[in-house]
Amino acid sequence: MKTPNETNKQRGEEAEQTPNPLESNVKAAQLWRDAALRSRKLRNDLRQLPPDPKDAAAATADSTADLSHVEALNLGNSLLQELPEGLASSLSNLRVLVLRRNRFSSVPCAVFELRQLVELDLSHNRLRAVAEGLCRLSRLKKLSVSHNSIQRLPERMAALELLEELDVSFNHLCDMPASLRGLARLRTLDVDHNKLSRFPPEILTLGDLEELDCSGNQFEALPEDMVKLKSIKILWLSSLRLKSLPHTLCHLQNLESLMLDGNRLTTLPHAFGGLRTLRMVNLSSNQLTDFPGALLDILGLEELYLSRNKLTRVPEEIGRLQNLVNLWLDNNDIAYLPASLVDLVELEELVLQGNQIAVLPDHFGRLSKVNIWKVKDNPLVRPPYEVCMKGIPHIAAYQRDAARSQVRARPRLKVVLVGRKDAGKTRLCRCLLNESQRETQLLSESQRECQRECQRESQRERECVREPESQRESQRESQLTQSQRESQLSQSQRESQLSQSLLLSDSESQLSDSEGVHASQGMQVSSWAAEGGPAFLVYDLSGKPELDPLKAFFLSPSALYILVVNLQAYSPCSFYSHVGYFLHLLGAKVPQAVVLLVGTHADLCREAELEEKKLDIHRQVGLQQRRDVQVLAGSALKVEQALQQGYAARASCPHSPFYAVSDSNLRRKKAGLRALLDRRLQILSPLLSVSCGAPGGEQTDIWRLCRKLTSVARHPDIFPELYRPLPGSWRTLEELLRRSPQFWLTRRDSARLGQQAGLTGEERLQSALSYLHRSGALLHLEDSPALKDYVFHKPPRLLSILNVFFQRDGTGAAAGAGTRQPDEDGEKLQRHLDAFRSHGLLPSSAIPRLLRPLVQTQRDVDAVLELLDKMGVCYCVNKARGGKPPKGTTELWYKFPGYVHRGDGSPESAPRGAFETEPGGGGLESPTRGAFETEPGGRSPETPPPGAFETEAAGGSTESPPRGAFETEPGSGSPESPLRGAFETKLGGGSTEPDGGRAPPSPPFAAERLQIRYSFPFLLPPGIFARLAARIDRHVVRRWDGRRCVLAYRGKVPVVISHRPAPPQAHTLSISSRAALPNMWTAWQAVTPLLRELDALLEDWPGLHYHKHILCAKCLRRGSASPHAFPGELLSQRRPEGVSELTCPKNSSERVNVALVYPPAPTNIGPE
Repeated sequence: MKTPNETNKQRGEEAEQTPNPLESNVKAAQLWRDAALRSRKLRNDLRQLPPDPKDAAAATADSTADLSHVEALNLGNSLLQELPEGLASSLSNLRVLVLRRNRFSSVPCAVFELRQLVELDLSHNRLRAVAEGLCRLSRLKKLSVSHNSIQRLPERMAALELLEELDVSFNHLCDMPASLRGLARLRTLDVDHNKLSRFPPEILTLGDLEELDCSGNQFEALPEDMVKLKSIKILWLSSLRLKSLPHTLCHLQNLESLMLDGNRLTTLPHAFGGLRTLRMVNLSSNQLTDFPGALLDILGLEELYLSRNKLTRVPEEIGRLQNLVNLWLDNNDIAYLPASLVDLVELEELVLQGNQIAVLPDHFGRLSKVNIWKVKDNPLVRPPYEVCMKGIPHIAAYQRDAARSQVRARPRLKVVLVGRKDAGKTRLCRCLLNESQRETQLLSESQRECQRECQRESQRERECVREPESQRESQRESQLTQSQRESQLSQSQRESQLSQSLLLSDSESQLSDSEGVHASQGMQVSSWAAEGGPAFLVYDLSGKPELDPLKAFFLSPSALYILVVNLQAYSPCSFYSHVGYFLHLLGAKVPQAVVLLVGTHADLCREAELEEKKLDIHRQVGLQQRRDVQVLAGSALKVEQALQQGYAARASCPHSPFYAVSDSNLRRKKAGLRALLDRRLQILSPLLSVSCGAPGGEQTDIWRLCRKLTSVARHPDIFPELYRPLPGSWRTLEELLRRSPQFWLTRRDSARLGQQAGLTGEERLQSALSYLHRSGALLHLEDSPALKDYVFHKPPRLLSILNVFFQRDGTGAAAGAGTRQPDEDGEKLQRHLDAFRSHGLLPSSAIPRLLRPLVQTQRDVDAVLELLDKMGVCYCVNKARGGKPPKGTTELWYKFPGYVHRGDGSPESAPRGAFETEPGGGGLESPTRGAFETEPGGRSPETPPPGAFETEAAGGSTESPPRGAFETEPGSGSPESPLRGAFETKLGGGSTEPDGGRAPPSPPFAAERLQIRYSFPFLLPPGIFARLAARIDRHVVRRWDGRRCVLAYRGKVPVVISHRPAPPQAHTLSISSRAALPNMWTAWQAVTPLLRELDALLEDWPGLHYHKHILCAKCLRRGSASPHAFPGELLSQRRPEGVSELTCPKNSSERVNVALVYPPAPTNIGPE
């Protein structure tokens, strides 16, 4: 038998000849179970029958055939229950017989006559016993009867005196026969995974035994006379219940491999280091709290596995194990790695995942031979986590850059202010900036005082030239001290100015000026630095609802979130709108975020009222957190119970909440719920109250808040990576990005600047951009498929552009228009702005004028529009191929779904002429003559009415849908959809087509509704519906937008996207279509791209808890108020074979066709 180490080496050599060596090495790492299936051929040149077992079985079926030349016969995997008579006479020279994986319930009698057999394999059958007749095979050297149900072995085992290998693993043996003592030549014995209650004493008599596997049995101790196994080389004692090892085990001087994983060991014997020949030891899954020091004396050790223990440290002496090749230390509590670890230059496998490691030793690049490297689930700070995940070469490059870096960057922390519109965020931000300016002013005064003191000291020194030498030396030291203080103050001030200049270089972002801060300026970003502390980049996210589609882009990990609460307006009944909603928002977007609660307007509350409100906020925060955990834990428990129930039981019970869901989908859902439970918000206590208006209390409260922010930023457990040294190339890249005149950069532009900074390679550039994004210096959304190739290196300028479009009160767009002198087009521009704020429509000619203070060229305007389209906040309603307006129009019009606020989205509220064209056939996207007519109050012709441009995206008609096109059958309305249903179908089934308002004839097939519903127990991501409405434009035609609904066609198939708020917190999003049952595939084809768009948006919310269901079409037809919901996991599963209908649990007499529940082909979309 080969040792596990030899097996690994052989696999490594084979891997070098295969195209994927890494995969082979990973498989080789699973040595402790791979070796349990080992097999050694006694010869390599045997003549065999054809390799196909069926051909071999056919050949043996003819007992008259002459098979005397055959020496090896493989009948495995042939489903045999017996062997033909006369087999022995035909195979007189047979030496190797393989009968594994058949259906033998007993050893075939024909086998007993094969007296020349040397090797017999009967594994993976249904044997319950081994007949005594087997002992007549006196030449047998290898016997395998593993993976059967054998309860006893023959008493005449000693008759097999030539036997060298015996495998009886995975059976039901309770003891070993006494005749086992007679197998004097036995070299390998596998008795693992049986029911042995004690170590068999018969084994101790086998003095020549070299390999023994007793794993997975039921004994808890080893005999003291283990030393009798003097020839043992490989010993498997895994998954037993051993709490200690006998000292005699340490006297096995030939032992090379020892497997002790899955036991209860807390320590090793002191003499364990005497096993000098040991090459591999596996101590995983034990209860070791200290690194076994005895292992450090085994200098020849090559493989060491200590996974899943309770180790807290690795000793410095581990560098003595110079021959170590594999080192597994995963899933412990190790917080520190010794510097000597890098001396293990022969390491090929290093597994450290699941620990508490924050810093890797220097010179990590010396471990250049490591090809299996796992380090995830560690709080890595230096190097950063994203660098460590790239591999050893990237770690080495980072450490080289850090060693060359001579400038230590001032710590910088991103701070995000969130809260309601009236919470006082902007006022609080201004007070923080004023406090920073006051500290800077005091710092300058202190510096001038130091200079004056230095001058006075110099003057006194000149006057006292005759003083003793000791006094003059004291004065020189004092002068040096003052000079150092002056230098430190100057350096601190320069760093503060540099930190602010990196962000406040654009004229539109001067929030440091108190005159420039207004509550109506939308989202803003500013910078301030505490004295002797870190620099803070403060993002003030406006509480205006029209900015909801944008806020999520600026919520990033590793930031400090300040939840601002207006204590004057707060009441216990309004807790969720002031506090609870924003906690759910942060938990869904940035799990494990650090949140600090700050109450404003404290000066407007009585002292007793103030304390009462603060206590109530703390109480309700705790209650909400506990309720959320209970909901998630309950869902996880249901998933666990469904897994224990088994797939067959689930598939046979329509009432099961996870009806017919596969085990793999349930395990994936369970892992997602467990991740949500593990990643909770870090809410800092207590709530700080500030008075931003009172002259006396304002400075005291703001000073206290500044001290709190500085204290939190300095806490090593809250922001461990804040004070790590950065490579000089990262700082250089930041400076190069700051100097770039563009609004934002493409990936190619960033790579070019990265090369100038010395960041060669995609991974190194990505690590630097990720850090700058987390620190708030730029915006780089690497997890967003649409925006991952963009780098927004000037956040203030970006915010200024976005604020122009997303302020419904007009302060954004009107600000751009109001700075210029009125001209002949001023009135026309104002009418466009009114239409924009009312209906979300904006012509392309008005956009350059709105952006003129910020952009100057048409190329920049086109870049802004491209950005808005990539962000999914608007779309062009009449853009034809090539990007030019279609015939009959002079300009492009852009729709912002977030501004649609008319009605409730029902078809009845759609304007009669919204889709109609001019008689005589205007252009497909051409606005009709009536679309621009003035209202009685004098609306300008240039102002489009509601719905004027809900047209086809890529050519088509603006025709009005027929009167009944979006209506449901009588009585089919359901609260599950805000529309009173879905659609009627045209004759022939399956599709709906406008017919000029004429009612379609009665269809021969009743139309069925397909509806997929997303429910959000905690939070519907803000702005998600508006972004979805914009992103689906590439898939649909002839659309009409409502406040909570979009009606459109995909080809000729109607689709509805609807949002249904259900107070107080639950929301649902539904995507539905309708078709006749024979053409239901068209409905699936229509909704699948829309589902993918919605799932892509939800992927940006890693902490979001939501469910997906397919609503029962029969319940929808009946108009049920609560239709049955099939689990959404079925969307990713194949339709069950042989099943055409499913039972609706709401009404057992109803049968639902599988085409209404399963898509024609599984999709890759999932609910969690």
